[in-house]
Order: sequence, then C-alpha cells, then structure tokens
Amino acid sequence: MKVKGKRAVVEIPTASQSDIAFLLIIFFLITASFAVKTGIPLAYPKKESLPKEVYKQEITTLHIGKNGLFLAGKVVEKTSLADALSLLPQRYLVVEVEKGLAYGEVVSVLSLLQDRGKEISLRVVP
Repeated sequence: MKVKGKRAVVEIPTASQSDIAFLLIIFFLITASFAVKTGIPLAYPKKESLPKEVYKQEITTLHIGKNGLFLAGKVVEKTSLADALSLLPQRYLVVEVEKGLAYGEVVSVLSLLQDRGKEISLRVVP
C-alpha cells in the first residue's frame, strides 16, 4: 500500500556561496604578482632649462619609413644599424618616423638606439 503525502523538498543552501566567491576573488587579487614591463626610458628636458645650441654638423638623421631605414640619406639594414651608429662621429640623432608606420617597428629601432650614447630627438613626418 502506498502512502500519499507531501514530499519534503531538499535544497542546498546557497546564500553564502556569493560571499565565498567574493572573498576568493579578493584573496587572488591581493596575492597575485603582476609583471611590470619597463619601456624605453625617455629623458625630457626640464621646464626651467634653456634650449641647447647645436651645430648642424653635429646632427645625423635616421629616417624610419615604410621603405626601410635611412641613416644620413643612405639605406641601412636593421641588423647593421648598431654598427653604423658606432661609426658616426655625430653625437645628436634626429629620428624621423613616417606617419602611419607600425608602432612595433619604431620601438624595435629605438631599443637598438637606447645604449649607443647618442642624444635622440623624435619627429613625425608625413
């Protein structure tokens, strides 16, 4: 014989799960270590400093374009750029970047120029 009656509904209490999830998120955010990427350090002139006077003979131009690299008007490969810069007697380098050039190309060339002992000035050209 079957006994009819109300069946008890069994529920799992879920009220505290959102609290636990929130605490776990906070815990992982605090304990996670974030990788800090350093970029290319740039030295900006101080506000109160006077402009430098530089002779035209002390300046070399490096043009970064879609057609390649041009150092003082001559085509240079990216692999031999460091050697070509070390042979230059000029201390100041104007880096001309063509407008619309990929950002990665400019950064890769600037990273090559970083430790060459030259003072760099950036200029965007059309």
